[in-house]
Amino acid sequence: MSDAVLSTPRISVELASLHVYFTRASAIREDLKPHALKARAQEDKDEFLNALWIMEADRRLSVFYGLVYVVVEGFEELGLHDPEIDALLTDPLRDKLRRYRNAIFHFQVGLPAHEKHLEFHLDEAAPEWINRLWNALNRWFSNNVVRPFYASLPEQEEEPSPSTPNVVGDRPVDE
Repeated sequence: MSDAVLSTPRISVELASLHVYFTRASAIREDLKPHALKARAQEDKDEFLNALWIMEADRRLSVFYGLVYVVVEGFEELGLHDPEIDALLTDPLRDKLRRYRNAIFHFQVGLPAHEKHLEFHLDEAAPEWINRLWNALNRWFSNNVVRPFYASLPEQEEEPSPSTPNVVGDRPVDE
């Protein structure tokens, strides 16, 4: 695929490439939701089934967290800045997330990988921090990639049908 296909007049190939990683993380996040809900629904019922749903949710959560760090790496490598994202990335949780990603995506034997995984998971501030980071990234991509992309398209006479597939992360979010 040529650079011209991947880029509009307002979106660089680099941003389009980073957005691909963002949409992958977004798709995993969406896939995680029903598993987390099933785990919560089983909490007071069957302990064994609850454990299975938690393990399913954790596998997806691990991939999501790892992919969020890939987006962070790309964001920084491209020299992008946003006051909210930049502030969140000064938190020590950023390095814990990096180690977590390494434990998930780089084969390691034994407990060091498990410890890196738990280091992030057991930090009580991690869930709120990563949600804030995700929301900030989502806002940034919406404003700097998705909206400019749609603005560059020729005017359409009709709104897309509600049955039109939505590629996760490809439409603007409301602020």
